[in-house]
Amino acid sequence: MMSYQDIQHLKPTDFKRLCGVRAETFQAMVDVLQRIVVEHVNRRLKVFRILAGPYRNRRRRFGLRLSLLAGIYNYELSLPALA
Repeated sequence: MMSYQDIQHLKPTDFKRLCGVRAETFQAMVDVLQRIVVEHVNRRLKVFRILAGPYRNRRRRFGLRLSLLAGIYNYELSLPALA
């Protein structure tokens, strides 16, 4: 499993448009980009301060609260962007 600091070392490599990209390089680039998207979602959920630190309340309710936060986040994604 990669840590957050490992992402800095796995930046997508540049390639020339005429030559294309090798399959293994392309797959590494896709993996890094997917990991970055996951980290952005984690950051948005940590804004609520429930995932930022240790959770000290009832553990049964933690799943409910996490589901509520995920629902709010998904709802925000479905809203049209205000320009």
